[in-house]
Amino acid sequence: VLGLASELVQCRPEHLPAIETLLGDVIVVDNLDTALTLAKTTGWRRIVSLDGEVVHRKGSVTGGIQARQGAGIVQRRADLAQAELEISRIAEDAAQMASEKRKLSDELTALRNSAGKAEAKLMALAERAKEAEEWRHNLEQEFQGTQKSAARLEAEILRLEKSTAQTAELPQVDALQSERDALLRQFSERSADADVAERRISDAEQAVVSLEERVKQADHRLKRAQEAQTYSQSKLSKVGPEREQTRKEIKESHSRRDSLSRLREDVSAKLQHAQESRQSSIAQSLDLQAKAKQARWAAQEAAERAHAEELSKAKAEGRRAAAHQRLLEEYGIDEVEARRVAAETEVPPNAAALVARLRRELKAMGEVNLGAIEAFDRLEERFQELTAQSEDILTGIAEVESTIRELDLQTRERFRTTFEKVQSAFSGLFERLFPGGNGELRLTDPENLLETGIEIDVTLPGKKRQKLDLLSGGERSLCATTFLFSLLKVKPSPLVILDEVDAPLDGRNVERFTDLLREFADRCQFIVITHNATTIESAPVWLGVTMTEPGVSVVLPARLPEGFDDVGRRPADLPKAIVSVEAYTPTRSNG
Repeated sequence: VLGLASELVQCRPEHLPAIETLLGDVIVVDNLDTALTLAKTTGWRRIVSLDGEVVHRKGSVTGGIQARQGAGIVQRRADLAQAELEISRIAEDAAQMASEKRKLSDELTALRNSAGKAEAKLMALAERAKEAEEWRHNLEQEFQGTQKSAARLEAEILRLEKSTAQTAELPQVDALQSERDALLRQFSERSADADVAERRISDAEQAVVSLEERVKQADHRLKRAQEAQTYSQSKLSKVGPEREQTRKEIKESHSRRDSLSRLREDVSAKLQHAQESRQSSIAQSLDLQAKAKQARWAAQEAAERAHAEELSKAKAEGRRAAAHQRLLEEYGIDEVEARRVAAETEVPPNAAALVARLRRELKAMGEVNLGAIEAFDRLEERFQELTAQSEDILTGIAEVESTIRELDLQTRERFRTTFEKVQSAFSGLFERLFPGGNGELRLTDPENLLETGIEIDVTLPGKKRQKLDLLSGGERSLCATTFLFSLLKVKPSPLVILDEVDAPLDGRNVERFTDLLREFADRCQFIVITHNATTIESAPVWLGVTMTEPGVSVVLPARLPEGFDDVGRRPADLPKAIVSVEAYTPTRSNG
């Protein structure tokens, strides 16, 4: 026998309760024969051998090497069939990946051709854009020269028209008029050529945008092809002679894509420059409009300021007239007399605030109260009475606080003395109920005895010290029983009722529990409600309680000592005894 499985497992301290719960009832032995022998002699719940056999309480065996050997041939056949299926699947995957590789190679070739065509188109468009830009520049220069000539001719025609109003018509006027018409036709033609150039530039821009979109699509398809090729390379790592060639082709595609991107950026920059030059005149026009708008806003603001000054002046005149009227009505003087008085009188700096405060105080006083003196006398007398009552209350509070302090001191002293007695009794009883163990009562806050709690620390035989909530149900119940009897030992109670205290206890602990009941029977009377046969046998008086009908309980005396009547009443002169009450419910067999 190697020992308990819970003792053979090493783990962290916080995992010990879980290990104890799972493996606390499992014994580990070296072989199956030992496990079977131990199961027959002890009836242990689970016994495990080193080979993995598990022997249960009724002798059944599960697991182990024999179970694995029994299915060896069938398992090998299943493994062989599975291996053949796996080989077939791998062959199919290899064929599929080879087909995918061929498709990717064809797609890569098509992408290379598309990239070459796109590169050629981009170069052609760049050349066309350059020619269009030069043509546009020449047209703008010619257009500006034509505008200047037209303006000069217009001025000359106006001058000649003014002179012909006073003199006869001159032959050169017709010549100038013809030259003017020719220049206007040339101007119209140049304008049409400029429009054609604008349309050609717009068409070139649209072609570049379309080509950029095609380049993006080619990049996307190239990226997808690269991803698919990477996936194929990961699955066909053993078919590697073509991998290096594919990488070189990908690098070449990347370099071509980068060159196409640079060419596209150059063409875009040239087109943007052309657009900026075309928008310069529009920007100048917008600037002039903005300046005109600002001028209108400035004029409007000046008008509004003038109107505001007029309103302020009118308000000042109104306040002056109101002040003059107030001087006449309240003080009977005019403006001249008020200015003279103001010049002769020295006004303090806080005169306005002082006047406002005096007015508020005067208004708050209200009318003169003739009964104020009598009201003051009554309030003074009431104040003296309340002062005397307050002094009496303060004296009473001091006396009560002194009494509370004395009671607290006595309570602390009595609690300390009682706790020491209970602790001593608990330690003695714990050693009786748990031979080889140690129990201790500990205060959670020794400095504050009036509000402190009590914790129970125990050391069970063969285990380390732990708190009450980490114990099993039976151990906790027995510890609580020990604490109860330690209290009864220090201060006995005339009657104690115990309701199924022995339910979680095993046979030996039940005997220790009944020994305590007999020991304390001379100082306390116990009524024990139990279903345990050992506890019932130890009691001198048995009373059964059953429910013959729903809601109706009946007491049935089972064993009564001499002197008891038929309902279990004990005469007052008999000594105290243990009374065991067994509660049960009738079944169909006993009615």
